[in-house]
Amino acid sequence: MQLFLIPGIIVAVIVVVWIMVDWLAHMETDPQKYVDGLRRDTPDRWQKAEQLADMLRSDRSNQLKGDAKLAKTLGDILVEAINEGRLDDESTSLRLYLCRALGQFNTPEGLPALIKAATTNRDPKELPVREAALDAIGMLTWNLEQSGLAGDGKHPPPHSKPPSEQLLSTLLTAARDAQPVIRLRAAFVLGIVGGDQAIDRLKKMLDDPNRDVTYNAAIGLARHGDTASIDTLLAMLDPKPLAEAPAGAPPPNSDGQNDPDRKTDPTVVILNGLRAISQLADANPTADLSRLQPAVDRLRDAGLPLSIRDMAMSVRGKLSKRSEAAVAAPR
Repeated sequence: MQLFLIPGIIVAVIVVVWIMVDWLAHMETDPQKYVDGLRRDTPDRWQKAEQLADMLRSDRSNQLKGDAKLAKTLGDILVEAINEGRLDDESTSLRLYLCRALGQFNTPEGLPALIKAATTNRDPKELPVREAALDAIGMLTWNLEQSGLAGDGKHPPPHSKPPSEQLLSTLLTAARDAQPVIRLRAAFVLGIVGGDQAIDRLKKMLDDPNRDVTYNAAIGLARHGDTASIDTLLAMLDPKPLAEAPAGAPPPNSDGQNDPDRKTDPTVVILNGLRAISQLADANPTADLSRLQPAVDRLRDAGLPLSIRDMAMSVRGKLSKRSEAAVAAPR
């Protein structure tokens, strides 16, 4: 009996374990399981939203990201949570992660809910949710622009027509918000959506008292080929803040959330400035960018991080080709 019973038990255990693993794997990849959990009023709802946001982020096939029904459902749940008005940590975390999840889609059904989240400002505890909503609007707008869905005739990309009146109004209002973290995110999204009103507001934001807001405004303008960004881009390429950073100090938080004295990592500022110059050169082939060349050259110094030197070399090569083309052009 031992020869038959013991192997039989082992096989049975293996089968049970395999079934459980398969069930767990199916549950972890089935968004409806998370949606069902989000509809139940339990303390761990926010964790379901976080897990769903992670699932959408890792969806390389874009199958989930293109699910309009799922986006609409999550948007409805977000609106319900906003209307409930709870301000405990679990409730605000739920809203925050729902915003992050909606930002991963490449279909616009969740946009109205994100606009509502970005404009709901009843208590300081809602600030992180507003930030997450603006970030998600920027990501969603970018996804729509990059995806084939954006040009299918139903959802034109942002550059083919102005943003909706509601979205533009939301962004322009956020661009004048008292909180710098809201203004800098508004500047980022305005740089994505474009349009005359967005460009005009970005130019005004170049004079914002918060340095990071001016940087995002310049990046947005550069993306649209506007040379009004050049002075701020030059400031972004200044290596002095990098040299003055304490040796071995961890990079500061880039968003300054809840701490207006924290500044963006100087390396990130310089890299973003170089990327913006590259975009400016592509978007405006005839612009005179000669003022930027010496600043880019200085960043090829061996004492700077390799990531900066490599990107500076790439951008300098692009600027050099423009200069050579201008000289060779018939007059």
